[in-house]
Amino acid sequence: MATAKLNLPQGDQRILLEPRGARRLSSQSLLDLRVSRTLRSTRGGSIELLLDVFNALKTARRKRWPATTSARRTSASRPLSSIRGAR
Repeated sequence: MATAKLNLPQGDQRILLEPRGARRLSSQSLLDLRVSRTLRSTRGGSIELLLDVFNALKTARRKRWPATTSARRTSASRPLSSIRGAR
């Protein structure tokens, strides 16, 4: 196994090296949808109704990440959800 030695201000550190592509996560298929409708009033104002659906395919699976990886929630790990709003 290849290693490299780094000279850091807090002391020397040896790290393990792996070739590019040695580890891969499974592929993912995500589909986010948005439907919007703008309604105009006779007084010159308008309102836009919005509906966002995230991960409509619900194909994302939770992965058990190594302890060294920071646990950050991304759209890939998000379950099917929707947001409704008006502006």
